[in-house]
Amino acid sequence: ICESYEVHMGVLTQPSRFSVRIGHSGVVKELLEKYPNGTKFELLVHDGERYCLQFTGAVSARSAGGYASTATLKGRDGLADLMNNHATADKSYSGTTYFDLVSKVFTDAGVKDLTLFDESDNDRKTKTGSAAANGSEKVKSDVKKKGKKLLVHPPTIKAGEEYFHFLKEHLDRVGLFLFAAADGAIVLSSPDREQPALYQAINQRNGDSSLPGTVVDFQFDDDATDRFAECTIYGRGGGKNAGRTKAKSTIPDEEMGATGFLNRMVKIDHRVSSPDEAEFYARRAISESRRRGWRLEYTLAGHTTASKFGGKRIVWARDTVVNVIDEELGFAEDMFVESVTLLGTKDSTQTVIRLMRLEDLRFLDDPAKNIS
Repeated sequence: ICESYEVHMGVLTQPSRFSVRIGHSGVVKELLEKYPNGTKFELLVHDGERYCLQFTGAVSARSAGGYASTATLKGRDGLADLMNNHATADKSYSGTTYFDLVSKVFTDAGVKDLTLFDESDNDRKTKTGSAAANGSEKVKSDVKKKGKKLLVHPPTIKAGEEYFHFLKEHLDRVGLFLFAAADGAIVLSSPDREQPALYQAINQRNGDSSLPGTVVDFQFDDDATDRFAECTIYGRGGGKNAGRTKAKSTIPDEEMGATGFLNRMVKIDHRVSSPDEAEFYARRAISESRRRGWRLEYTLAGHTTASKFGGKRIVWARDTVVNVIDEELGFAEDMFVESVTLLGTKDSTQTVIRLMRLEDLRFLDDPAKNIS
């Protein structure tokens, strides 16, 4: 019998993980024998019409205590195969695209029968149960172009280097992210801030918790401690006299500038060879500092809510967009659902969603000059 569970699934933070507490009428030994490490774990949520697969993983830790005949099982999804898993020798991946690099690294890590997708539409539809959960064509096109791009400088993994850390370092530079889909397939994609909102979250004092999307608790943090008013990137220069000036860009964060804080970030990146590249990475750095300092979480009853497309109930899921109406904090805009945590006991279920502002999701090429 499942007594409680917690399943966390994110886009920017990996891997997804679960914890489930189970019990029965026998002794704990029988539970531990039934669920050894490596046992497959799946979570499905009923949306009112059918069960929607949310998570596939494997047990990697077990614990028990007391005399209540209960055990706690914990585990992670398929990306865990790349973590705490290190290269045994130096290896250079020459003549590869980013998609090729991902496939080759998984193979070298010992993963067989890898299924790799370059878009997250199928995973989004599987999790939410909504056929309308489509990403924007622009982001899907940009991801495909980036994934097929040939790496100019062949990356080399060093003996003892973790496979996931190695991949993340190179994917981060082009705005691509790895995550495991509900069925265990691996997705190489990027957060899609241009997709339409699937549902609505409403935060108001004395709100009716029985209405779909009503927030029952919230946590908001706006911390400027580690944010920057501007970021300057210096890359490779154009010669002894030119110094670094030919590959330089400074991007302001106008929101921070308005506060009067003068914190400046300066980075030297020898892999940057043009002003356009410098601008791209400066914008990325400012966006990252904004995401670290701005955090909004909503707790909602249950795991499902009403869809904005037809009113049927669908499941809250990461990598989606929600329309926020927040009378307490004064927000009225669409926001990106970066992560979802599903919580359950024998008596109740809740969902915690972490939201990000759409303007802070700048990963692929973007023509905007400033963050405003």
